[in-house]
Amino acid sequence: MASAFAISSQSSRFIAVGLMGSAALVKAGALLMGASVQKRISGWESGCPVSLRNAGLMIGRSDRVSPRLTPAPSIDSVLRVQAELEKLLILQDRDQKIRQIGVEIKTLPQQRKNLEAQLAATAASLESLKQRVRHLEVDRKKLELDVGTRQSSISRLKTQQYETRKNDEFQAMGHEIERYEKEIVQLEDQELELMEQADKLRAEIASTGN
Repeated sequence: MASAFAISSQSSRFIAVGLMGSAALVKAGALLMGASVQKRISGWESGCPVSLRNAGLMIGRSDRVSPRLTPAPSIDSVLRVQAELEKLLILQDRDQKIRQIGVEIKTLPQQRKNLEAQLAATAASLESLKQRVRHLEVDRKKLELDVGTRQSSISRLKTQQYETRKNDEFQAMGHEIERYEKEIVQLEDQELELMEQADKLRAEIASTGN
């Protein structure tokens, strides 16, 4: 210990600090004094108690800046932030709905025009279908009248057949009756076809009206 104090006044100062338990400061002083002094201090350090060396190491590390730890947020602050976020989401949703309503309001006149045009087109289509049904009914009535006329002619010819005594007149009347009967079959087929067309048109009118 006496040799350590005799080195120099500067070394004495560092050794005094080492005696107080700061081995790290002693090492720093030894670096200033050179390698020879470092050897002496190392020898002194090896003879020091463990508690003094540990104290010196702790003091040596005290000059290092320890990182600051950010404290964890409290539950109340987390809940407040969550409540604020929920309010913002609600406001955002309402704002979007307001904008959507505004767009719909602006487009309402055009939508109304489009609907009116569609209604007019649908009404015109319905009227056209009804008109076609009426025409079909008229044509069917005509065919029905034609069938009735030919039936009346057949009845008249058959009566005349019973009244005539001539064979050639009887046969001629028979040919007329056959011709009328064939025409009646054709007219009835046409009448059935018109009835089917009218039924299809009525079904189309019903579906369009709904």
